[in-house]
Amino acid sequence: GLLTGRCVPYNTTLRTCEIQGWCPPEVDTCHPPSSSPVMLEAENFTLLIKNSIRFPLFGFEKTNLPPPGSGVELGRCRFHPQLQPLCPILRLGDVARLAGQDFPALAATGGVLGIKIGWVCDLDRAWERCLPRYSFTRLDSLARTPAPGYNFRYGQDTHGTGVCTAWHGSCPHVPVSLCHHRHARYYRWPDGSERRTLIKAFGIRFDVLVYGSAGKFGIVPTLINTVAAFTSIGV
Repeated sequence: GLLTGRCVPYNTTLRTCEIQGWCPPEVDTCHPPSSSPVMLEAENFTLLIKNSIRFPLFGFEKTNLPPPGSGVELGRCRFHPQLQPLCPILRLGDVARLAGQDFPALAATGGVLGIKIGWVCDLDRAWERCLPRYSFTRLDSLARTPAPGYNFRYGQDTHGTGVCTAWHGSCPHVPVSLCHHRHARYYRWPDGSERRTLIKAFGIRFDVLVYGSAGKFGIVPTLINTVAAFTSIGV
């Protein structure tokens, strides 16, 4: 919250700086009910990754999509590290498993998973031999407290003021004014008090990390390096 500049009693012996914020404060030690997480059905969702690599020094460019005649049917394949290592369609449950995570537990608290695509190529070999390699890891810390996992919330209205100005009706038991911004709803009641409904959302974020390196034999660099080596030995 925002500091008000006032010093107020904290208990019978101590005083503290007053802040202006929403009450009651969020309690991170409260856990969701034991029912199945909402995101559990996302385990069978699929993710198509389109990626390309370019080595301008060698005039080389390639995409991770399998070319015609490669034996991979893009519309029907699913990534598997041994059976289908070149398929760019990944099942979310498989991504979590290959990252060493349990998907039901991940769906309950959220998390950040990294999909790493590595292009390490010897360009003296055929064009078809330069292939992407997929690996998976979890990026957020499991031991982080408070608020483990991946979650987010919002606390501003569409006007950035936190207060709604439209008034309709006069019932004292229901909100008479409503505005919302993504996951938060703000209310002003007839007595002038302000209230809000804040939704804490859990999610699974996927970060795609791409890296690559390539090399190719060239007579000129080889001669230069050879002469430099012999010169160093002579000196």
